[in-house]
Amino acid sequence: MIVSLLDTDLYKLTMQAAIHKHYSNIDCEFTLTNRTPEKKFTKIAIDWLIEEINNLSNLRFTDDEINYLHEKLPYLTQDHLNWLKTVKLTPNDEITINLIPEDNNNDEDDTLYDITISVHGKWEIVTLYEIPVLALVSECYFKFIDTNWTINNQPSTDELITKLSNSKCLKLIENNCKFSEFGTRRRRSFQVQENVIKGMPHNDLVLGTSNVYFAKKYGFNPIGTIGHEWMMGVGAILSTKQNNGYNGYLMANKLSIEQYADTVGKENVGLALTDTYGTKSFLEIFKPFR
Repeated sequence: MIVSLLDTDLYKLTMQAAIHKHYSNIDCEFTLTNRTPEKKFTKIAIDWLIEEINNLSNLRFTDDEINYLHEKLPYLTQDHLNWLKTVKLTPNDEITINLIPEDNNNDEDDTLYDITISVHGKWEIVTLYEIPVLALVSECYFKFIDTNWTINNQPSTDELITKLSNSKCLKLIENNCKFSEFGTRRRRSFQVQENVIKGMPHNDLVLGTSNVYFAKKYGFNPIGTIGHEWMMGVGAILSTKQNNGYNGYLMANKLSIEQYADTVGKENVGLALTDTYGTKSFLEIFKPFR
């Protein structure tokens, strides 16, 4: 279901560039925890999910995709783009999935499971797992568990989804609202997201989509900000690897912005997240670039 490494949010690629430039070869681990534990998976659903995650090992950035990134993200250096061509995911080595069965006496086929997914490896590589894994978990749930999905009491079809998307977009445009599409990690499926984007008109008020693959395919601007992951990673490195303790996390607000600006250029920073390690701490160091 993941057909390209571009099937991700734009900020994942820009953060990856900052990670590669400033923290190359740093090991990390992060874990997906189910925050709605009443939502569980069957064994057949988990088997599908594992297979799809393993299929990520087949993906590479193609020359055509690298050329697109060069055109749309000119602040990424040629050296970085050349490095991207070598990037590959190895889920067998980098992902651990733990299954937690319900406490019941059902047959295995009827047992429901909670899952925890952990990713471990070089930060500059395994950062790419976040969006596709979240998208696959969501698609898995709606493919096997919550399958009774309708639109205005009608069975959801490709045509109906596209029509509804277009109707909502036109209503926003009529009211002079600028908007963009940010649905990848929570999509019902790859196909549903594509049908939504098919319904988006090309209009100055439609700023684009965060999904780089669909932006490329349908001629929209790839758009994005930055994620808390960047500040959190910098904070963890300052705190643990550089032995700054708690102060390392407070130092991360300033250093992460400086290093991100150094990667993409001050004119392309756009937004800064204030709340990773406390808004008060952030505002104390937030100054215009000189």
